[in-house]
Amino acid sequence: MSVGILGLLRVSLGGMAVSVGSNARTTATAVASSEIEAMRATTYDKLGFATSSTGYRANFEGATTVVVSLAAGEVAQVEPLGVLQQDGLNFGITRDIVWASALIGAGPAVANAAYKRTVVEVSWTDQHGPHKVRQDGGVYPGGLGAYGAPTTTTTPPGPVMPGAPVNLVASLGSNSSSQINLAWDQGSPASTTWEIHQSSNNGVTWTTLTTSQPGATTNFSVSGLAESTTYTYRVRGLLGTQVSAWSASASATTAAATGVCASLSGSATPSPAKRLSSKYLKTDVLVNVNTNGGCTYGLRIRFTPGDGSPPTTHTLSMSQVGSEFKYTISKNAYKWTTGANTFEILDPSNIVITQIALSVVNDG
Repeated sequence: MSVGILGLLRVSLGGMAVSVGSNARTTATAVASSEIEAMRATTYDKLGFATSSTGYRANFEGATTVVVSLAAGEVAQVEPLGVLQQDGLNFGITRDIVWASALIGAGPAVANAAYKRTVVEVSWTDQHGPHKVRQDGGVYPGGLGAYGAPTTTTTPPGPVMPGAPVNLVASLGSNSSSQINLAWDQGSPASTTWEIHQSSNNGVTWTTLTTSQPGATTNFSVSGLAESTTYTYRVRGLLGTQVSAWSASASATTAAATGVCASLSGSATPSPAKRLSSKYLKTDVLVNVNTNGGCTYGLRIRFTPGDGSPPTTHTLSMSQVGSEFKYTISKNAYKWTTGANTFEILDPSNIVITQIALSVVNDG
């Protein structure tokens, strides 16, 4: 009898253990189902975790499955981790909400960030060791066509707008009474050409200086300006038919002229100059101009050699030493016809301040 009773007792205790284990699994399964439904009942836009949540992790089941995170400042409706005590057991609850790349029951795998997947794992430990149950559920926001079969549309890219130029600076040039230099930096995307405007009334009205300045050249010089005048400039980029916004404007004021530039005397030596049979001069010709000292900036010489077919006018800068300006005409630079020739001396404003005659004769 004792042996029989002990055998029955072992069978009874084993049945009780199985019953307890089955009850725990039933409880865990019910908890997982309840958690899944609670997450799926959350407003779709709010279904995710705050990155500051306890137990938050950026990826689930490998780096390719990304956890849904809410925008900064948004309050999560559910947390990643939880604990439930029931029937003398502690059930650990782990929640995950991920972007779904393959929807449950949706046929072919789709990669669409509009679909989310909720995952709940419930774990516990009893006298038989650790246990775990898991449930998954897809979440669909609606409005994307048949569930699991979203359509893909492609929107052609719009025209590329060039970036506005920056750091525009206007500064006086070497002739501070009539020249202003501009410099700026390229915007992004880069422009292929520049449009430059000038205003002498503080931007009330604008004059276009150019629309074809190469995009690679981010500087521009403006000359022939009036003295003691404030000029304002703006620049914008062109890229095909697209134009950028205007740069911030920049201004500079030309200086007052320091004096009136006038010639006291001028000469061309030798004169007459001898011409070879090749029509080139036999010797160099030196053109010399003495001024009254008011010519603080360079003078230029303008002349038209009588070499026929057709004659070409040349305008060249003269070298300066104090109030004296010089230019040497190389004997081999131009062909000449015999007779009288005239050199015009120009001030920085292109005004002729004197004329110098040169007679050319045949050599021998």
